[in-house]
Amino acid sequence: MFGDGVTRLKGELTRLGLTFDWNPDRPINDERARSMNHEYLAQLVRTFMTHVKSHSWTAEDLEHRLSTSRTCWSERSATSRPGTSAPITT
Repeated sequence: MFGDGVTRLKGELTRLGLTFDWNPDRPINDERARSMNHEYLAQLVRTFMTHVKSHSWTAEDLEHRLSTSRTCWSERSATSRPGTSAPITT
């Protein structure tokens, strides 16, 4: 049902001593974590795909960009959307 990715994730978490809990309805313990609506997620994926295709990026290009990124997740505001500095609006 979950495919190889989730199986590998479960194995890696278990190897690190963490418990894999696949329960999308569990309460969120971190107030910074917010669920993303489907429309915004689809828009985010579409934007990502457009950038990758229009710039002809390879997997290596993406890995390089990620490894040299100067933006640290911990420095971002808890009120910004993931991947942007734009405030979250509802």
